[in-house]
Amino acid sequence: MTKQYSLRAFCTVVILLLPGLGKAQVIDSFNDGAQSVAACGTNVFQTFASSTILGGRRELAARDAQSCVFGGQARVTTYSSGTAEFFGASAPEDWLLYGTEIGSLGGTNVGSPLNLARTINHTIRIDIVNIPAGGPHGVTVRLRSGSSTRSIYWAPVVLGTNIIPLSEFPGLTVAEAADIDGISFQTYINVGNTVGTGMIFSEFRFDAPIPRSSLITQTALPVGNASCPNGGVRIESGVDNGFGAGTPDDGILHANEVTATSNVCNGVAGATGAAGATGATGATGAAGATGAAGATGAAGATGATGATGAAGATGPAGESVIGASEPAGANCATGGASYLSGGVTIYVCNGAAGAAGMSGSAGATGPAGATGPAGATGPAGATGPAGAAGVDGSAGPAGPAGEAGVGGPAGPAGPAGPVGPVGPGGPVGPAGSAAASGCSAVGAPASSWGMILVGLGLFVMRRSRSRLA
Repeated sequence: MTKQYSLRAFCTVVILLLPGLGKAQVIDSFNDGAQSVAACGTNVFQTFASSTILGGRRELAARDAQSCVFGGQARVTTYSSGTAEFFGASAPEDWLLYGTEIGSLGGTNVGSPLNLARTINHTIRIDIVNIPAGGPHGVTVRLRSGSSTRSIYWAPVVLGTNIIPLSEFPGLTVAEAADIDGISFQTYINVGNTVGTGMIFSEFRFDAPIPRSSLITQTALPVGNASCPNGGVRIESGVDNGFGAGTPDDGILHANEVTATSNVCNGVAGATGAAGATGATGATGAAGATGAAGATGAAGATGATGATGAAGATGPAGESVIGASEPAGANCATGGASYLSGGVTIYVCNGAAGAAGMSGSAGATGPAGATGPAGATGPAGATGPAGAAGVDGSAGPAGPAGEAGVGGPAGPAGPAGPVGPVGPGGPVGPAGSAAASGCSAVGAPASSWGMILVGLGLFVMRRSRSRLA
């Protein structure tokens, strides 16, 4: 049954409870007199009545289709000393049946319902005082509730007490456990017909539950749940007995172990209350983390031109370089140039004359010099013979010029005319052989090399002009 309550607040908990112990109920202790059945190739059913037996009566059943062929038989015997023995040879099938299990294997016997109210947490106890050799051995236990039967084969059994929880019976429901009408015990023993060699029981009984924890779980239900439209909590309870293929005593309430369920639902939300007074201003919170850099803004307008700064200090005076021609001598064997800078003289000497290069192309003709004075007149040449007088005709072509007379001696040279313009330079001749000694420089500071190279260039140009002249 599902119950619903209104609950504003709830929590989820697991509560462990120890159940109270139920009352034990003896099924059969076999102390009411001797009884025995034996089957040889047939089935034998026999009942025995006693107030000490659960339901007032038991049925002994022996079923065997082969034992007689092999010289044995199925036998079930109860002794007044408080024991019951199952034994036989070849393929014996031995049973003890109670309540509505009586007559379920055949025959004319009919049993009455036991109407036992048990729970899944109860157990069945089987006490054994002898186990045949050749094991392991087991016992089949069958429960009947109405027309439903649930069976379990419990193996291996041990000498002493064997406890079978009802929760271990496959398919047994809570309702069936609460209305048990019949129960039976069966085993196969193939040890021969010697008394005292079979499976010997001293008592069958329903026993108190195995002490196990009761579990309660609470599960939150969301808004919109069919059972709790406004949400709430579902409370489930049960015993940690492993019922329905679960694991007993594992601390988890499995679905098949749940025996009761209740829903505690939230009520409908109330009307919004009046706004409370404004609280005091809270303390300033800690500074947040620095945000990411923003995008670069647009360029601003160009600012006004600033005032002219003060003039800087005058830099140090530079060094002067004085160049001069250096005649051939101790400083330059072939002559050259000297350069004075900072009190240090550097000599740049001419190398030895190289081999003459190829003649360059002729320069342009300079302007004609002034006409020199006329030379002395040379002697007249001999007169040639007169030709015959021809008829005056038209003038004939001029005859060839006569041979030039012998030239007179050359007059003195006239004064030199002005120097003509420099003609274009001829092609560079092949390099001359290396001079005996090249240019030398003595003690020139690094700051003077630029002026030295300028002086050297001027010297070369002067030498080139001298050669052209």
